[in-house]
Amino acid sequence: MAQDTLSHFRLGGSIEGDWCDRRSTIDGDQQFLKTQYDSLESGRLRGGLGFCMQYKINNRLSFQSGINYIMRGYRIDTINDSEITNMRYNFNYIELPTYLSVKFRNDKKIQPMIFIGASFRMLVQVQTKFYQIGNNTENVKNENDDILPFAVNACVGIGFSKNIYDKTQLQVAGLFNQSITATTATPYKRFLNSAGIQIAITRDI
Repeated sequence: MAQDTLSHFRLGGSIEGDWCDRRSTIDGDQQFLKTQYDSLESGRLRGGLGFCMQYKINNRLSFQSGINYIMRGYRIDTINDSEITNMRYNFNYIELPTYLSVKFRNDKKIQPMIFIGASFRMLVQVQTKFYQIGNNTENVKNENDDILPFAVNACVGIGFSKNIYDKTQLQVAGLFNQSITATTATPYKRFLNSAGIQIAITRDI
């Protein structure tokens, strides 16, 4: 009986690449500021890696969790008033994801699946990199005065899994993340969103 219980678990690692962007809201009657910021800020590529755990509830339904180190952010191309160009905001988090996955086939070939879940994030580093117009030296600031230390995120995804060797499984998923809580504490609030590909390799234990 103990061996049967253990066979429900899979452990492994994952890596992901994401296109990260942000949406915004603003408190009060200052929509002109939101329009101005929205016209300046754009998305950028980021990524992450982590340790993953899966618990098979039955042949089609699984619970997935783990711990990830993820990198999120966005960019501003030019701020003329400050003579700043190519400003990149980096937000690095420790993430605890919780997903429910459903498989549509249960055989040793490719198994399509969908994901739905949420994640809890703890901020570990905020970094701003930028150049000043006329100067080719990169400037770096590490500051988090207006950045909230925790975030909650919702996620949906679609992908597939495939047995690649003995008890080892490859899982590829397209994940779409939507921030539920704001990243900044200022009246102009930013919510970090992302869409990307995650590749995980797990093994039965």
